[in-house]
Amino acid sequence: MTTEFSWGDRVEKVTGDYTFDGVVIAAMQKVDVDTLQPVGQVRYAVQNAAGMIHIFNASQLRVKE
Repeated sequence: MTTEFSWGDRVEKVTGDYTFDGVVIAAMQKVDVDTLQPVGQVRYAVQNAAGMIHIFNASQLRVKE
């Protein structure tokens, strides 16, 4: 699985109507629930300083400078 972000990357959400800054704590690939085969879409779990975890796709994130 190729990913755009890695564990420990500091990222920020850049789309939508709310902000979210945090650290990538996992990258995972979506699967077909019947076959359990990967369907190619990668998602990232991002944890903020308060401990809240959100899941995003790569187009929603960028590395925080």
